[in-house]
Amino acid sequence: MLDVAEKLMKCGALELDPETRVLSGPRGQVRLAPAAYAISERLMRRPGAVIETGALIGAVWPDADCEPENADYILKNEIKRIRGFLALAGCQNVSIRCERTIGYYIERRGQ
Repeated sequence: MLDVAEKLMKCGALELDPETRVLSGPRGQVRLAPAAYAISERLMRRPGAVIETGALIGAVWPDADCEPENADYILKNEIKRIRGFLALAGCQNVSIRCERTIGYYIERRGQ
């Protein structure tokens, strides 16, 4: 049986609990909405690795028939919202970066 601490995804001071969808840092925590959680989970599963935009969109809308026409725009806004959560939670050493025309990645600054 896995310990709860083993299930947490971590990047620097940032932690994501897959069971509760709670993103937490030194100054607080927030329960993520489904779209923000799907994006955060994909990024935190492989810190430093670029996750293609299409893969992140697929994580939010697994059924392509349900994917909105403006999925790219919605993804950018969700990333912006998650970046705000990082700042509020006190995770200044963690950032989500864009690899232009490819995708996004999360990294711990100062590594």
